Amino acid sequence: MDGSQPLWPTVDPDLPPAIAEPEPAEARRSVGSAHAAPPAHRRLPVAVALLVVAMLGVVGGAGIGSAVQTLRAVDGVALPAGTASQPATGWELPPTSTVAPVRQVLLLADHPLLAAGVALPATTCRLTRFRRDVPSLRLYYSGLMDCLDATWHPVLIGAAVPASSPSINLAEHPGNTGCGNPEERSGDFTALYCPADETLYLPVDRLKEVDGGRASSHLAILAHEYGHHVQELSGLLLAASEQLDDVGADTPAGREVSRRIELQANCFAGLFLAAVAGRGAVTRGLADQAVADFRNGGLSDTHGSRTHQAGWARTGYRGGTTAACNTWSAAPDEVS
Repeated sequence: MDGSQPLWPTVDPDLPPAIAEPEPAEARRSVGSAHAAPPAHRRLPVAVALLVVAMLGVVGGAGIGSAVQTLRAVDGVALPAGTASQPATGWELPPTSTVAPVRQVLLLADHPLLAAGVALPATTCRLTRFRRDVPSLRLYYSGLMDCLDATWHPVLIGAAVPASSPSINLAEHPGNTGCGNPEERSGDFTALYCPADETLYLPVDRLKEVDGGRASSHLAILAHEYGHHVQELSGLLLAASEQLDDVGADTPAGREVSRRIELQANCFAGLFLAAVAGRGAVTRGLADQAVADFRNGGLSDTHGSRTHQAGWARTGYRGGTTAACNTWSAAPDEVS
């Protein structure tokens, strides 16, 4: 049913604080040699903390604009990422002297990331062959995260917001995370993103229960969860959680805010899939199927109807720029 436990990605407003204050320097990853870490913000109330629990399928970050050997840690194991995925446009990091100060921007509809004309670069994903055993999935996720980094980082840096790579944890029972123990709050989850430790929690066995044996489901889920990472880095997620703090998470207005968060992550996933479709390991047919898999979402109260979940993914897939994903300026009936 539409309101059942989602088959994959989400933000749970009832989980513990997503952003701690003030964090020790080592608690947050650097955004790269050209940038400083974003300023710490106040701790969020427990009622509006955002931990992003998945509803559908799964995805893998090397350097941008270069084809170098690199390592990504999955479950704390350093894996060779192979030849890095890179934008087809040959994008390069601008000189340090021209880079605006990097910071989270606490805006929603008027956020600079959503400005008209901000497009994701066409990117070629270098992925291992999709197989469903755990070692193969680790490598597949690692390569897919490389591709997500290569596609999103130029856009984030261009908007002068932080750009960093999330970690991946494939444990079936991760226990205490930076957002607390999700199983104590939400029971079995299919996938989630924790903003506090910038980690994607992807219990492989549960993901395989809902993937239909298809790579597309995994692509859709991780593209969605990485969308939450983009929201976190940019400041969209913190701005949304402050709005939740004002209206109350467990109210009609609060649930609408949650839907705007989730549907935007679907749209961001669609943008990514459009940027990589028909290049490298992501064929046009695979990308089309990944977008279609968003129709399998649940938790309509906080994530939107299945029609809107699939619709916003298609909007990103066809929209061309981040402006298409401005769920914050959409009418209430477009995020119901």
